[in-house]
Amino acid sequence: MWALDNRTPYAADSGWLRDPSGAEIWVVAVKATYDILPDGSTRLAAQQPPVHSGPQPHPGLESLCYGTDLGPSKAATDILLNGHAYAQDGQPVSELLVGFKVGNLSRSARVHGDRQWQHGLLFASIGPAEPFLKMPLVYERAFGGPEGDAPAPQHNPVGRGLVADEAGRLWLPNLESIDQPIYRQDDRPPPVSFGPIASHWPARRRWAGTYDRHWREQRYPLPPNDLDPRHWQLAPPEQQVAGYLRGGEEVVLINLTPPGFAVGGRLAFRLPRLTLAFQTRFEDGSRSISRSVIHSLILEPDFPRFSVVHHMTLPCHPKVNRLDRTRISEKRRPLDPPPLPVPQEASI
Repeated sequence: MWALDNRTPYAADSGWLRDPSGAEIWVVAVKATYDILPDGSTRLAAQQPPVHSGPQPHPGLESLCYGTDLGPSKAATDILLNGHAYAQDGQPVSELLVGFKVGNLSRSARVHGDRQWQHGLLFASIGPAEPFLKMPLVYERAFGGPEGDAPAPQHNPVGRGLVADEAGRLWLPNLESIDQPIYRQDDRPPPVSFGPIASHWPARRRWAGTYDRHWREQRYPLPPNDLDPRHWQLAPPEQQVAGYLRGGEEVVLINLTPPGFAVGGRLAFRLPRLTLAFQTRFEDGSRSISRSVIHSLILEPDFPRFSVVHHMTLPCHPKVNRLDRTRISEKRRPLDPPPLPVPQEASI
């Protein structure tokens, strides 16, 4: 009962959720992971990372490396990036432009070496940046800090720039918006990072609904009636693709791969086209055929690799205890287009 018959080479897992009325929903997630080669071609990774049933933080940090792959249905594909900014010529740099493009969506940031505010007689100024070879792209390096009484919706509670360290030094963020750089100590720019946002941070918590006395007496343990589905999105709003990715989209990475891997620090490739079929069989002999949508694209240029998370839901409240198994199979498609030509300039 409740088994998976996975006939693909990809990682898969399943679980149960409840809809707003409390009815059971069968959820299956398939995570297909591919290596990226220097010529822009891709191949199935020998080791397929697992489907995550819960959030996974970066080792030693509070920010998330991965969110859950088995959550409720989302209205958009989350594009997530785990990795570093890399100086490409083997020489340390004090600042660097990084960015990525997936289909029509693009996002970039300016990455600085460690900087701190220097206090003069009349005003504070930004000190020189320390050169670096690589910089982690995590929320701990973006603008933010411990929450105040009324944090802004985009507040990053683990960042830097608001609170001095134990030595009294006030560090500036390493990751900065290109359009809203910091000039003054009272500037409050939006945090810039590319990974998943924790569900209890303000950016997602504001969509979680109202947990008050009425909820405890009338709705518990179901979510509140005013929960907004945007709460389930893991990525920053700038990294959400409404209508979902479909496969075949062009991806471009700038200064995100280790030195020497990509010409000029620019790596371009296409997402594979993958069609999955889900056949669910019940003990009464009935069957249900389902299709999936792409919930997440996880870019990990350090390897370099990427994972595409396909997500399927099947409401089956009347037959929850009769669900026997879901068979996952892959429908073969025509060959994908050839690899993109290797570019000569690092630009998106």
